[in-house]
Amino acid sequence: MNTTCPRPDMLIVVDEDVLSDARAAEIRDHITGCAVCKQLQQDLRDSPLAEPTLEELTRVRKRVLVGAQPASRIFRYVAVSAAALLAVGGVYLVRHSEPQEPAVVAVSQPAPAYRLKLAPAPLRLPFAAVLLLRGKEESGNQKYLAELGDALKPYREAHYKEASEALAGLGERYPKAVEPLFYRGVSRLLLDDAAGALGLLEQARKIGGEALSDDILWYLAVARERTGNWSESSALLKALCSNEGANRADACSGLNPK
Repeated sequence: MNTTCPRPDMLIVVDEDVLSDARAAEIRDHITGCAVCKQLQQDLRDSPLAEPTLEELTRVRKRVLVGAQPASRIFRYVAVSAAALLAVGGVYLVRHSEPQEPAVVAVSQPAPAYRLKLAPAPLRLPFAAVLLLRGKEESGNQKYLAELGDALKPYREAHYKEASEALAGLGERYPKAVEPLFYRGVSRLLLDDAAGALGLLEQARKIGGEALSDDILWYLAVARERTGNWSESSALLKALCSNEGANRADACSGLNPK
């Protein structure tokens, strides 16, 4: 299987009958074995853009057929190594043995029982990235997306402390961007810092963003439960449960646990 990730426009048109059968089969085979390309293709297909015009489709198909343009720097971070993918799914615990004090007996406390499960938030392709694919490229967006990809690398590799630090720096450079606040908030939650996550997620909610709005509400509900505010958490869950969104099932289940 070809380990080189195809360009994002290839992911869009692989099923549009514009590639040769051999090339289309090669790309589909790659997507099957590449979790990052599979997620990117899904995000591109789920983007909240209107249907492309005939002119836009013609331009995208021409780019694919000509195949002369190199991939943009924005999407370099898509080509994640196999080792990094393995690191995302693995958690490694290192235990250090130390001399025990026989006179000291530690009493372990049971972990708090929460209704809402906590898992890493999926990476959503920023709306600006889709605009770039559709020929509305702006240098500011291009620079931001490249830096966002770099900042999210430790997040993809489950290094949440490093991710939080990298996203904090990105947020200082782009104070109106929602992605650094949101993914930094989720990182703080995964580091068992619900109080720190809550402020970041509230800021992300104020900025808004259609692609992340549903996820922001879900992780706000998780943070509020973990800071002892179930009434506000349940109010968010009711809103999520009443709407068609990616977190609807989890929200409804959290309101009515079995």
